[in-house]
Amino acid sequence: MRNLKYIFLFIFITNCATKTAAVLQTPSSITITSPMSVLDIGVPVTQEVYNIAQKHCQIENRNAVHISSWHVPFKANYHKFECKD
Repeated sequence: MRNLKYIFLFIFITNCATKTAAVLQTPSSITITSPMSVLDIGVPVTQEVYNIAQKHCQIENRNAVHISSWHVPFKANYHKFECKD
């Protein structure tokens, strides 16, 4: 029973260690994952996430527009952007 709390702590720390990165890209949209935090309320969109989306959309001379964000428990936060004129 004592070891169980260490197992949960290990799982929690490793699941929260996600890096910010693009997980799905098309010419007109991008989905980005970012680390989750137990202290966050909702799903915050950081400047780093916006910068990745904007850089992707600038290839087609468009601007990134935030469409939605969601949280996958014990995994990460996800953010979807579309490239619009």
